[in-house]
Amino acid sequence: MKYALSLLFALSVLMACNEAPQKQSADVKTEIVHLTAQGPSAKTTANIQIDGMMCEIACGGKIKKELYELEGVSKADIAYNDGDAADFAVVEYDPNVVSEEALIASIQSIADGELYSVPKMEVTQFTPVMSNESGAEAEDENNMSVGFRIPGILEVLKNFMP
Repeated sequence: MKYALSLLFALSVLMACNEAPQKQSADVKTEIVHLTAQGPSAKTTANIQIDGMMCEIACGGKIKKELYELEGVSKADIAYNDGDAADFAVVEYDPNVVSEEALIASIQSIADGELYSVPKMEVTQFTPVMSNESGAEAEDENNMSVGFRIPGILEVLKNFMP
């Protein structure tokens, strides 16, 4: 029974990858773009473009497994859509523990570097949104708020008093 289940699993993985793997060039230089943004908390995410993925089950599972084995990686998701020009891994990590180069190397070293390459990586450093004394989010020049404020009774009375 174990043998039959193992064979069934192996066949399902092979059928999920319906294309033959193409050898990836080890000479691909990764373009790394650094961005900053505000968010609810401080964190660093990497949107890693991956060439060579053939399926979400086997390829995506192996890439996620390798990324999670790196100390400092707290989250790894795969964005694979059959037929799309590019596939991605979205990784949340601690840059004080794991480097960008280590993330790239963990993907490109799978199958002795024969399957995947990382042509581009977009790293976003999120900083917490600053708040003022009332606890409301501070507005910056790029975040203009549209609305109105109803004046308090004291403000109304001040306008009528000489």
